[in-house]
Amino acid sequence: MVCSERTHDCNRHEKHGFDSPPQDHSPDDLLTVETLVNEIQELLPAYKKACHKLNLQHEGLSGINPERLPDFLLPFIKGCTPLNPCREIPLVFSLKNAIEDLKRLYVESYLLQNHITRDHGEELNTWFWKKTAAGRLLLVLDDVCRKSPDRMMNVISARVIMAGQPIAGSRAAGR
Repeated sequence: MVCSERTHDCNRHEKHGFDSPPQDHSPDDLLTVETLVNEIQELLPAYKKACHKLNLQHEGLSGINPERLPDFLLPFIKGCTPLNPCREIPLVFSLKNAIEDLKRLYVESYLLQNHITRDHGEELNTWFWKKTAAGRLLLVLDDVCRKSPDRMMNVISARVIMAGQPIAGSRAAGR
């Protein structure tokens, strides 16, 4: 499956009918493409090392370059539909794959940088959900998915975003 590196065109976003995020998880200045890309760039060296050590590809199932994941994910929380980077599958599956890739990047980087194992799930969860822009992005995206009239978006919330831990999107979950 060949996926396009171009994930969206700001002039071609379409409204998708999802509810806006509730006020308690409203996007702030931390949820910008630039902030997320900078955060990802800081993690990439450790992530690439972890992938090499574990014999994994650094681009995950979505086929999106890790630095481009924010370009694909942020439009969803703004009520827009990005271009599907992998037209061979439905957009909702591209969203699922991109979320899992983002979580895997953060998990594998954190584990390597801190010289810890997956047994430190509570520490990892606290860091991911409370201290990263990616965690904040997924909390807002979770609200959007839960409130969507699209049943598959509801499943994304329950089974992918809020599966309990960012570890759900890592190698520990069979990836």
